Amino acid sequence: MKIVDDGPLCGCGRHGCLEALAGGLAIRARAVRLLQERPDLAARSSLGADCDVKAIFDAARAGDPLAEEVVAATARYIGIAVANIINILDPEVVVLAGSIASAGEVLLAPVRQEAARGTMGGPRTYVHIVPALLGPEAGVVGAALLASAPARVFNHSIMHGG
Repeated sequence: MKIVDDGPLCGCGRHGCLEALAGGLAIRARAVRLLQERPDLAARSSLGADCDVKAIFDAARAGDPLAEEVVAATARYIGIAVANIINILDPEVVVLAGSIASAGEVLLAPVRQEAARGTMGGPRTYVHIVPALLGPEAGVVGAALLASAPARVFNHSIMHGG
């Protein structure tokens, strides 16, 4: 999903996609870039250039200003994407997976706020934005289930009349 026109190059070949802005590699790259560009934040941060996504979320939970800035930017992009999904599909639940699933409320709370700002007609209180229960493995498990689902759904539909 494209979020910004002039964003970073994504693995798909386009610019400004959600993955390029808020995926695990983008989160880490944002932290490393801030460590280099913002000496004021770097001096007060526990993060180093070898940090990983988990360390960034842990540091944000602990009040690290650089990590908090990284998480805020990440939440903004994810919140925009979630708002778009809510506006188009009107779901009851949006499940976030991948490396962000383990972040917890340090990321989910600002994602919910951003999504609420971006939904048409105001916040929809019935939409729950939750982490995948399987954490980073949710996509793999979901793909495996999806691969086996068509035969089960088709057989169920024929046997039970729809």
